[in-house]
Amino acid sequence: MPHHIFVITPINDQKLSSEKGLWLDGKKYYILESTAEDSKIGFPLHYTLDEIGAIVEPFSNEKVGYTELLYK
Repeated sequence: MPHHIFVITPINDQKLSSEKGLWLDGKKYYILESTAEDSKIGFPLHYTLDEIGAIVEPFSNEKVGYTELLYK
């Protein structure tokens, strides 16, 4: 993101099913805003998908490849 970073994670919890998320190749990931106090899981995406420069796997520090990226 331009001048920003956030965490996405898959969470299997029915209570979150109505929350929007980032979908990478058909798998839903919830946005976790780690820089704002009291942020909830499923933090709204305040950017366009075109502004996402990279998705990086934190343990290997490598870019995640995907063919489809949606926010729904």
